[in-house]
Amino acid sequence: MRKLIKKIKRSLLPRAENVIISEVSGNVPLYSNKNACVFCHHDSDGQIDDYVINILRNIKTGLGCSIIFVSNSANLLPREVEKIKDLVALSIVKSNIGYDFDAFRVGFSKIAGLEKFTSIYFANDSFYGPFTNFSDVAEAMGGYDMWGLTDSIVPVPHIQSYFLAFRLNERTRAFLEGFWDEYKLLHCKHEIVTNYEIGISRRALAAGLKIGSYCRHEDVINSQKAILQHDHIEKELEKDFIFPGQDLDNKIKAMRNYGLSAKRSARKKLYRKNSNAVDNPCLKDWYTLLKYHKCPVLKIRLLRDPAFFKYHYFNHESALKELYPEFDAGMIRRHLQRVGMR
Repeated sequence: MRKLIKKIKRSLLPRAENVIISEVSGNVPLYSNKNACVFCHHDSDGQIDDYVINILRNIKTGLGCSIIFVSNSANLLPREVEKIKDLVALSIVKSNIGYDFDAFRVGFSKIAGLEKFTSIYFANDSFYGPFTNFSDVAEAMGGYDMWGLTDSIVPVPHIQSYFLAFRLNERTRAFLEGFWDEYKLLHCKHEIVTNYEIGISRRALAAGLKIGSYCRHEDVINSQKAILQHDHIEKELEKDFIFPGQDLDNKIKAMRNYGLSAKRSARKKLYRKNSNAVDNPCLKDWYTLLKYHKCPVLKIRLLRDPAFFKYHYFNHESALKELYPEFDAGMIRRHLQRVGMR
């Protein structure tokens, strides 16, 4: 009831208009690379954090992208924009309206010659990483028209929009131009998710595009089955970040109840009942994604939202040290210390 009342109140308020505050050219010519990326940024303190710079650097060098950086932080300081000048083609600061998709729309509108690029990426700053080079992922997904790093089945199957890629050809160029031509500014996050994050996957399928994700939720479920048959299952399960807070017997029991039903209707019941269900593997099965599927990112929400603490108890640094010792986990620590919990 409270949510409904808040929604009604919001609907009665006058809608703020989107405002472009500044546009600053970077040192990378827009059409100097084979690929393009529109990157959405938001930071309440008006900063561009080290972990964001790390992502931009890998997108530029690993994916060969000219980056259009769009910040929804109206308080972003000029000195912060200066920090990324050598990594981007253009930096845009705008009002915080429309969430990621409006930032994507603004950035996309700055590309006059889409046919000059081989691929275009849409990404935001909601993850840490990459722990492996994005180029390896792009190579593995070369056969898809549209792809992402992960997918979700809630409320319906879709590619998660924090990292989206399109291999550009006649069909995908027409699809993107049509999608953004029909875009309308929405203010309600639920509507944005339904119409754009979920909607873009639906529309891509309807248009006959081949879509997929690098880490599929079906594969995550199958990994759990494989772990059960592994000779070293007890050694794996004894790690603190696998079903944390549980003794070994309960961990094994949880694993055996984890996504083993083949029927869709039975799976849905299991997801509702089991707190470890794979409805959003980025949050609830992050370790399996990192270890068994080489997922190159870790979602920030996992570490900031108290609702998900039970899935890691801040043992992510131990996991990263084990799996990706080269990665500077200090970037994660420093960011969390600055922004705190949600």
